[in-house]
Amino acid sequence: MDALNTVGEPPASADPPERGDDVPDNLGAPVDDVVDEAPEDGDADDGPPFDNEGQTASSPVDVFGLDPERFKEEQRRTPWIQALIAFLESGMVR
Repeated sequence: MDALNTVGEPPASADPPERGDDVPDNLGAPVDDVVDEAPEDGDADDGPPFDNEGQTASSPVDVFGLDPERFKEEQRRTPWIQALIAFLESGMVR
């Protein structure tokens, strides 16, 4: 019966999760109030900058560094995708 305890809510004896500093005090507050609590350091994006920020949309390599044509070729070599394509082309799956 221990398997039943692994799904759903934790047992009552479990410690509550720690609250992070980035959680607003009033979760029911309107969005405008929550935005006011954001840090005022002037930089809204805390993530690292992309190496290829100057890249245009016409490039064959997307933001994640994937070449769409190579990606499609790799997909066509995957057995379950080959089967799916065959089913779709035959009209068995709509």
